[in-house]
Amino acid sequence: MQARELISAPDHRRAWGIAFGSFTPVLATLMILAVLLSLGHWQQRRLAWKENLLARIAGRQIEPPIKIASAADVAALKQATDDYRRAHLIGSNWQQAVYWFTQIHNKPPGLAHEETVGYHMLLPFELADQSMVLLDAGFVPARLKGQYDLPIFTDPRVILHWPDKRSLFDAPDDPFENLFAVRDTTAIGRHWQVDLPIFIAERVDVGAGWPRGGQTRL
Repeated sequence: MQARELISAPDHRRAWGIAFGSFTPVLATLMILAVLLSLGHWQQRRLAWKENLLARIAGRQIEPPIKIASAADVAALKQATDDYRRAHLIGSNWQQAVYWFTQIHNKPPGLAHEETVGYHMLLPFELADQSMVLLDAGFVPARLKGQYDLPIFTDPRVILHWPDKRSLFDAPDDPFENLFAVRDTTAIGRHWQVDLPIFIAERVDVGAGWPRGGQTRL
């Protein structure tokens, strides 16, 4: 009896191994199926979120522009309700500028390919009560950076935009050259020694010259 048990033990373990091996593909398939179903559900939720976001942006483009003339007007703005909202700034910009390296979004006819890479001109804009916001006046080709007198924008039409935060892949800023890799209003305000709200006012008017407005990515 003892000898028979010793002989049958390996066969018993082998049978368990064969049984477990036959279930392994089934278990792996079920795990993969669960992961795929989870990813599919996440994609559906993300699609619904993005469609809702695009609908809100489109709706804000047809709303009447709001007037921003004071610190009180600025304080009333919220990202949840005012991101991508059209506005009318009351005031004018200072004769200072920093530049954000980027590419032109709405390429005008006849613009040479080498001129599609350059900078957005960022200006300190003083409202009627002397409070400040950051005005993105638009795109200039790289060859024109610092090559002409800064324009004056009085009461410009803009789109309000809360910018993305700095990522690990963004280059460092170079304030000594008036170059910023990210439109960080805190860092830019520190450079000018003024307090700026977190949002950016992006100029709507395209115009025929430089800087070229209308560069908001909707």
